[in-house]
Amino acid sequence: MRSQEFDKCDKIILTELQKNAHQPVAGLAAKAGLSASSCHRRVKLLEAAGTIRGYTANLSRAALGLVNEFFVEVSLSAQTEEAFERFEKAVQRVPEIVECHLMSGQFD
Repeated sequence: MRSQEFDKCDKIILTELQKNAHQPVAGLAAKAGLSASSCHRRVKLLEAAGTIRGYTANLSRAALGLVNEFFVEVSLSAQTEEAFERFEKAVQRVPEIVECHLMSGQFD
């Protein structure tokens, strides 16, 4: 996938949406120096291009009664696309796993 070019307004929109994806378009537009309709159009284009993949809620672990958080190192027997896909599918079947990261090198 080819990298997309972003102008100053796009960068402001993306930065602000990362801070608060639930903010009104009018406020987002004001921060980017755009009209509300122009800002809305840009957000829709960023969504259509796959730059914005979706919106999520940042939940309080304590409020949900989730007191433990674990980081687990997993080593795959092969570093192939097929192995990664199998691992990803297996992880997706476990609802308690909320994040996975591919890292290189040794952990500290």
